[in-house]
Amino acid sequence: ASEQGWGIGVQNYQTVSTQKWIQPALKKFSLLASHKDQVTKLPKNAELIAESDFCPYAAFRIDSHILTFQGHPEFQKAYSKALIYYRQQILGPEVSEAGIKSLEQTIQPQAITHWMLNFLRNAASPK
Repeated sequence: ASEQGWGIGVQNYQTVSTQKWIQPALKKFSLLASHKDQVTKLPKNAELIAESDFCPYAAFRIDSHILTFQGHPEFQKAYSKALIYYRQQILGPEVSEAGIKSLEQTIQPQAITHWMLNFLRNAASPK
């Protein structure tokens, strides 16, 4: 478990990489999250893709075969809300309320899905 505690609801990240497959190009993006664990040190040969104050290693890649995101582009807001309510006793009232309130923010799961597809296409294309 991370010393940061729970990351739930909408989390905001800054893009720090300029890889050509990061299209559409976004300097910032937001995804839904639900985690207490997070990467605390980049693996060998990893390139940081995105970060936040809460989650310094929010996304990274290793070569052309591993791409990770701490957030969940597959989550829907209704699912995230239900998960927060389900975990209310674990999260506590302050974290739960902040998580529910964060759901008012816009998220970019489609853009991040495009990044993933572009990454896979880039890896599969002949060099």
